[in-house]
Amino acid sequence: MREPKNAANWYERGHFYHDKGLNDRAIANFNQAIRLNPKHADAYVSRGYVYLDTDDLDRALADFDRALRLAPDNVDALLGRGECYSATGDPDRAIVDNDAAIRLDPGNAGAFLNRALACLDAGDHDRAIADFDRAVALAPEHAVYHHFRGNARADLGDLDGAIADFDRAIALAPDRALTFIDRGDAWVAKGDHDRAIADFDRAIALDRDAPDAFISRGWVHLEAGDFDRAIADFDRAIALDPKDPDTFTARAGAYSAIGDDNRAIADLDRALRLDPENVDALLDRGSAWQDNGDHDRAIADYDEALRLDPGNALGYLTRGCARLDAGDFDQAIADYDRAVTLEPEAAVGYMHRGDAYKGKGDHDRAVADYDRAISLEPDNAAAWSGRGDAHADTGDHDRAIADYDHALSLEPEDLWLWMGRGDVHRRKGDYDRALADYDEAIRLDPDNPVAWISRGHVHRDRNDHDRAQADYDHAAMIDPRFALPDADGTPPPTATRH
Repeated sequence: MREPKNAANWYERGHFYHDKGLNDRAIANFNQAIRLNPKHADAYVSRGYVYLDTDDLDRALADFDRALRLAPDNVDALLGRGECYSATGDPDRAIVDNDAAIRLDPGNAGAFLNRALACLDAGDHDRAIADFDRAVALAPEHAVYHHFRGNARADLGDLDGAIADFDRAIALAPDRALTFIDRGDAWVAKGDHDRAIADFDRAIALDRDAPDAFISRGWVHLEAGDFDRAIADFDRAIALDPKDPDTFTARAGAYSAIGDDNRAIADLDRALRLDPENVDALLDRGSAWQDNGDHDRAIADYDEALRLDPGNALGYLTRGCARLDAGDFDQAIADYDRAVTLEPEAAVGYMHRGDAYKGKGDHDRAVADYDRAISLEPDNAAAWSGRGDAHADTGDHDRAIADYDHALSLEPEDLWLWMGRGDVHRRKGDYDRALADYDEAIRLDPDNPVAWISRGHVHRDRNDHDRAQADYDHAAMIDPRFALPDADGTPPPTATRH
């Protein structure tokens, strides 16, 4: 290419290189245009956009400032500077620049789009939607405008409106993978996992190097309990982007779900090396340590999470559970107190605090907390069974059975509810009903030794030693730790709910 002879030629060649993505050459040419004509406002604007494309925001901002000193009504400079302000987290200044651009050029769809995005960053969703509407009205065939409005509508919970916008964007630009990903996320929010998977599949077919599609599809598989597919998708996402801590955290969730706490912890370690202040990763690793029985490490992670985010109710709740598991009832109650203060309408805090009071033997307070949990969440089977346990501990067998009855109406496949009610029937001397409950527990999980031991106790109570011994022998065959010398031997403790 021949050497340009004047600033205008250098400027045009700069655009030529920028259009081809040769940013270094573009900057060199704009530099020459500015050297020959220091008052060439458009050259500063164009160089500013190259810097903006390469994330060199300080230089971009300096160029747009210089252009606006030379030409205060330069719309492109105002739009560029507005983008810089948005990129640096200053949406208020971005809105001011876009306001000025719109006053100068009220038919500029891009100005309305940029102001809409800045309004979103500023938390003004209504104004953002109005600006997206205006951008779409001015440029209805521009797919990205529909796409951005769809994202805004999804953020506001207008999922049907969002999907309609994504549909239009896809009709205009059917090969854009990101639109399928965002529509898939909207289908997930609506609970339509089949359509979501179809959109993520399409996005992957269009761009196999886009990690977001694999991450989103992995989350759907995880929620559906398809852990192998979830892990495979997270593996692929990590291979494409090994520096995203959230993907390691997601894969850790899948490993935890299949009981592989060691791999879960390894993934969470990696997430925390990438982002040491990742509160979610700290809470998840604490939970994994807790599952491994390492309460000290679990509490240490919860402590650090709460140091970083002292208003995190889940942090207090999970630390309380670790302390409860360790038998530290008073400290557990203190954590649950904080959790229910932060989220007074969440049943789970009262339910767990009830567990702690029950562990301390303070059954009145336990029942009061279970009452509160049930009032907030009447379909919470664990709250009903917890209150049933508390009534059983105080000898109020009829109320205990009533609570277990209700819990079982909510969760009829819960083995431990049948075991708990069976224990109360046995304490009442109602052996027929106790046997029926233990029979159901064994049907639900024939490999649970506690169920066989518990049924053996009833047979022994009825002096049916042959059947008792048969049940004890079966429990020992499943797990030798439950072996008894004979049907008259001392039985292990009654059922323990897990």
